[in-house]
Amino acid sequence: MITLSPGKTHLHVQRHKILTLHCKNTFVDPVITAFYSCGDYDTSPLQLMSNSNFKSLEDKVDELIRLCGDMKKENQLLRDRESQLRHDKETLLGNQQVARVRLEKVLRRLKSLEEGQI
Repeated sequence: MITLSPGKTHLHVQRHKILTLHCKNTFVDPVITAFYSCGDYDTSPLQLMSNSNFKSLEDKVDELIRLCGDMKKENQLLRDRESQLRHDKETLLGNQQVARVRLEKVLRRLKSLEEGQI
């Protein structure tokens, strides 16, 4: 609940609530909102931004959205690659174990043949 400071009217509080909500949805700096909500200004923070600044901000947001999408795709590709590498590792470890068992059998047979000839 917002309490009214001396000199603040209900209109100031309502304007502050609206601007805060507006700014959360449009990425306007909260400092500008606080500055605006404390004074008797007729211009909103969105109007203070020039068209070129707004376009620049819009372009940056679009670029961030594009980069986010690209990163999600890359992240999925990396996860898929990691999964494939883990599978390959398990296969190689299994093959290594099979080879070790075969080699041990061969060594035991050689040792028994060697002992039988002496």
